[in-house]
Amino acid sequence: MKKRSVLKLFVATALVGASMVFADGAAVKGNKSSKIYHKPACKHYAAKGSTEAFNSETEAQKAGYKICKQCDKPKAKPRKK
Repeated sequence: MKKRSVLKLFVATALVGASMVFADGAAVKGNKSSKIYHKPACKHYAAKGSTEAFNSETEAQKAGYKICKQCDKPKAKPRKK
């Protein structure tokens, strides 16, 4: 194979692999039993027990889910010097 063909194959494989990784990454994930959803930055986002994936927070809310208390907390504001 020519170098250019090998490079094209490598790039295509990398793009397909990356899309497969991100295809699973939902915008929010919810617990079916508690009806609470978590954002990706939440420590409970990766929980394996009874999770349901949603494309958006709005979609989760329409399904009857509420936001996690940890996810809902506002970020601390930086202090002024």
